[in-house]
Amino acid sequence: MAKMNVMQGHVQAPTPEEAKASAGKPMRWAAREHSGLAVSICDLTRKETGLACKCVCPACGSALQAVNAGVDREHFLRANTLGQFFRHESGQQRDNCLVVIGRIAALQLLIDRGEIDLPPPTRRAHVQGLSGHLYPGEATAIRQRMHVAEHRWIDSQLASITLDDGHIVLIRLDTQRTVKNEGDYDAIITITVDNPDVASWDMAEILARMKIGDQVQSCWDKHWDDGELNRLARQDAERQAEEHLDLLPSVLGHLEGLTLAQKSESLLHHVIKSILLQANSISTPAYTQPLHRYMADGDTVSHEVVLALGDLNLSDLSSESQLAGIVADIYCRADAARHDPFDLIIEVAVTHRVDEDKSKKIKAMDIACLEIDVRGFRQSGRITVAELAHEVLRNPQNKRWIHHPLMAQKIAGEHLALDEQEKARRDAIEQQRRTRGWLNSMTQEQLLGIYLQALVHYWKWGGDSAVAGHFVELSDLSSRLVSMGLAGAAESPIAEKGGVLHFLHLCKTYSHAPVPANISLTEMCSTLAQSRYFRSLITYCLVGIKVYKPLLRGAQGPEMQAIRTHILNSLQRGESHFARLRKFDALIGALFPELRSSLAAEFGTEDHARALQLEKRKRESERNEKEQASRAALERAMKHEQNRNAVTQAIFEATRCGWLPKLGLASDVEQILATREMRVAAKRFMAHGFDVQEVISSAWSARESGTTAYAWFRTRYFSDASEVHKLKDLLKLGWML
Repeated sequence: MAKMNVMQGHVQAPTPEEAKASAGKPMRWAAREHSGLAVSICDLTRKETGLACKCVCPACGSALQAVNAGVDREHFLRANTLGQFFRHESGQQRDNCLVVIGRIAALQLLIDRGEIDLPPPTRRAHVQGLSGHLYPGEATAIRQRMHVAEHRWIDSQLASITLDDGHIVLIRLDTQRTVKNEGDYDAIITITVDNPDVASWDMAEILARMKIGDQVQSCWDKHWDDGELNRLARQDAERQAEEHLDLLPSVLGHLEGLTLAQKSESLLHHVIKSILLQANSISTPAYTQPLHRYMADGDTVSHEVVLALGDLNLSDLSSESQLAGIVADIYCRADAARHDPFDLIIEVAVTHRVDEDKSKKIKAMDIACLEIDVRGFRQSGRITVAELAHEVLRNPQNKRWIHHPLMAQKIAGEHLALDEQEKARRDAIEQQRRTRGWLNSMTQEQLLGIYLQALVHYWKWGGDSAVAGHFVELSDLSSRLVSMGLAGAAESPIAEKGGVLHFLHLCKTYSHAPVPANISLTEMCSTLAQSRYFRSLITYCLVGIKVYKPLLRGAQGPEMQAIRTHILNSLQRGESHFARLRKFDALIGALFPELRSSLAAEFGTEDHARALQLEKRKRESERNEKEQASRAALERAMKHEQNRNAVTQAIFEATRCGWLPKLGLASDVEQILATREMRVAAKRFMAHGFDVQEVISSAWSARESGTTAYAWFRTRYFSDASEVHKLKDLLKLGWML
């Protein structure tokens, strides 16, 4: 039996490129004029050539001519021969002509098959959730292969087929066609053919390309299972809405009078309780409560009491349980590792948390209560039931303990421990009071003895010590000594292990005796010497070595001597690196009386270093002054000699030509002084300290007496060569040079 595979009810429209390529394609199908049924050009005989075929175009109604109908195959092997096709007698062939005849041909070939594979019909439905979101549902039936028991043509574009199971299916070419009495058919399939190329295909190609398949199930406009499929599609949509907590279950009713938000909250509360009722375990957070105690010494002890139960196993769960004036969302039995089973209330806080009144009633019953805060569950959008279950059961961050009997027990235990701690502190306060009274009765000498004992204990064992049955604090003793004027008792480089007092104590302990090999006084001394801040204290150590004379083993002796020599040289030079302040002398002298006389000496102190530096600066200043005076005298002598030579040279040059002979215009001194030029010049020269009359008179007398001009110039005093030049100018003005 011939078989037709109905896989897809749509032959796609051609793309623009395909339409261009198909231009001028021949029409190989036509409609019989008397029946309207499709006929292929290949099925016509030679007698049906031309208009004898009695065929028309179903689109435009034009008569068609059959070209080369019934011609043998060998004819088409010749060159320049036309193929077989239908041609419009008048007018032109249009794409719509090809499309319409293609539809009729496709439908006819489909109906004439004896077996058909029916695609699975799909129906869809939508359900609107409380949030307004639409949830799509879908239901698809199974694929079926059916035998066509009978078919009937209604017209050229409508046909009905009767399947072997008795269902009658209406097949139509497009959805634009309407059929009377559609209710008489069990199913309706619409097949759309809008590709004009179909009209040029032969039977085999049409059957090969025309498939109704799983990708396009909309070919089923009606199906005998539509009622069941629509029900299943809606059921699928409702399932999705329920999965996203967006659909009220029937057990809650319609919740009339509530807003959408209130309905959503009621739904969330209902679902969470359902999740809890089906759960067998839940993760819980640590239960913490702050604990504060004001102690007798004024200190406040604060810490958190923590009850960490982790995952709880749940059993005997019930909802809406009545318990002494409250209704518990969930009431159950809980079991935690390393703890006895206990009753548990689980409260679900959707909008309102457990208030103070309910909390008091729960605590009065002394029943454990865990609250689940779900207010932030939907902050990131919709949430599914699975995600909600994880948040409710496995996320401890959204839970808090309202009450737990075990916490009360832990807090009671903590209070007992604090009671013991407070008692110990009260005893310590009383002990300190007695110790203070005892220390207040001590003299300075007695306190120094106690202080030294406490120091020795600290150097050996660390911490404070007991002296004469009293627990004494080293810091308290240090403060007392400082208040008595003994500075340094509380300072680290003085009192610490390896410090000055420790060094001096070891020197005194091993005075004139070998120092044990495990004690290195040299290393202690060297550490102080290398410290920029504490090296000024090393002189105390050197004084201790000098006075107590401990015997140093091995290389320690030469090393200590080298340190001592280096420091003594520095102090003798007046350097302040190792010079000590005297602020600690009183304390060290009081603790080690043997050192008092040595500490009284000025050498090694900052005062001594300053005095040496002052003396050194004074000597340097005197030496500098002498050197400066010597240099100044030398510079003056050199300058005087240079000036004398310059004056001599100026005199030599001024008198090179000697005196001018006496002229009639300058026959005597009075005549020279009376000239207008000399009177004007006299004022100018007198401003430079020249007595013009004396100079002219002296020069006149020298010339008259035969004294040379050079000799006369040498008798005059000149401070520099410029005065020689001025005198020369004056004499030239008087017609003497």
